[in-house]
Amino acid sequence: MELSKHIEPLPLRSPEDLAMQAAGIAASIEKDGYCLLQGWDDSVECLEMIGAHFGKAQGHIRANHMGITGTGDCTDDSWKKFPAEYQGVTSGIFPPHTDGTFLSGIYYQDGKAVPICPPKLMMLQCVRTAGTGGENIIIDGKAIFRDLSRDHPKVAKILCTMGCVTFSRDNMMSAEQCIFEKRPDGHYRMRYRFDEKMLAPAWSIDAIHFFNENYIMNPKYRVTLCLKKGNVMVIDNLRALHGRLAFTPDKDPKKSRKLRRLWILDDMVEELRPIQGVIREQRSMEAFKSYGPIENPHKVSVAKYNCGFRYYLNEGK
Repeated sequence: MELSKHIEPLPLRSPEDLAMQAAGIAASIEKDGYCLLQGWDDSVECLEMIGAHFGKAQGHIRANHMGITGTGDCTDDSWKKFPAEYQGVTSGIFPPHTDGTFLSGIYYQDGKAVPICPPKLMMLQCVRTAGTGGENIIIDGKAIFRDLSRDHPKVAKILCTMGCVTFSRDNMMSAEQCIFEKRPDGHYRMRYRFDEKMLAPAWSIDAIHFFNENYIMNPKYRVTLCLKKGNVMVIDNLRALHGRLAFTPDKDPKKSRKLRRLWILDDMVEELRPIQGVIREQRSMEAFKSYGPIENPHKVSVAKYNCGFRYYLNEGK
């Protein structure tokens, strides 16, 4: 059974506290892969302003115009034709995963080609807790990769090989990816989910099953948290997996468990430029419009957070 952890959130009494708590937030994310905050209230505006501190928002097909899901409003309701593809709207268990595993494409915006990939950070704001269940799960990919590389280097090598896995959901697909990817800045990123939306070639299937059974399902790497009203959990989406235990929904939807979510765009990804001519919008880019960058109107200080994790084989850090 995973460790159930009680954490005192860093208090935010006003938007100005974001800058004052920046060092504590950065230290928590660096240490554990996530940070727990207590917002000054549980409003949508509070989440917007906290999000602005971390960078530019990233859209989602179920989100409102500011990139927030769980508001009851969305800019694209085409997803409602395929509700089974979206586990976040159910009350069942949601296994640990990287948000946006299925994203690997290009978004056309103002004559520019912007690569679309999983967000670097994701934020969950608790509006109402569940009467029973609904605890959040966090898994530290950094600790897993450290131990996997030391104890099973052959498996680690397979999971670091591009093409070992493909993710597909609804009309999105990120083909021939790897689970652990080393980025240009030296940080590793993790991209993972273990369900019917994950596909793999024969040469990596055994390694993935071994990895899931011995590491992802290992309680040593898991923490469960019970979010309270007004809590905002900030998760390094390139390092930590997150999930949710099943919960019993209230008969009255206005009393049932309610969380809002916001993605923060991965600013390490560079704009693409054409080899010849100018960039033109193509049909292949249309599906990614819902996942593009969103300008936040709130004027707050923006802090730099290095997401993902570093690993040095000889040092085991």
